[in-house]
Amino acid sequence: MQKKWLAGFPDRESQKKLGKIMKLFILFFFGFMMTVSANSYSQKTKLDVNLSNTTILGLFKYIEQNSEFVFLYRSEDFNTSKRIDIEIKEATINQIMDQALKGENVTYDVYERQVIIRKSNYPANIAQQQKREISGTVKDGNGVSVPGASVIVKGTTIGIITDTDGKFTLQVPF
Repeated sequence: MQKKWLAGFPDRESQKKLGKIMKLFILFFFGFMMTVSANSYSQKTKLDVNLSNTTILGLFKYIEQNSEFVFLYRSEDFNTSKRIDIEIKEATINQIMDQALKGENVTYDVYERQVIIRKSNYPANIAQQQKREISGTVKDGNGVSVPGASVIVKGTTIGIITDTDGKFTLQVPF
């Protein structure tokens, strides 16, 4: 008497082959996932910059020559001929840009190897003047401090969690 396999159910050899393929797939999948790194180029690249009496454009050219960063900007958005002195070691692109563009009415975004500079919606000095510091202590009905409580400014997404003593300090723009 001959065995008949039901339709849709492979024979034993096919099951073994499918099992081996699945094991290899899982092995390669997890091997690949272990090699993926969350660090991007802009986060791990450190630069040494020591320039005196140079323009912002000169700084951009220096960074482009010594790294893989590319700058995208409109020259009418800010003073590209402004003279700056910058001396910084082992700094990220964000630290360099913060120091170089201080006082300018621009913001920047770093996308992997591109630095995009654009005009800010708010004047540089107004954004700094309109911040207030709010601090306090969260207590329960019995007057005991509440550690780990969430404090959120009503109508915003600005918030903080209290420390082990129930205290918090929050910078709020107004």
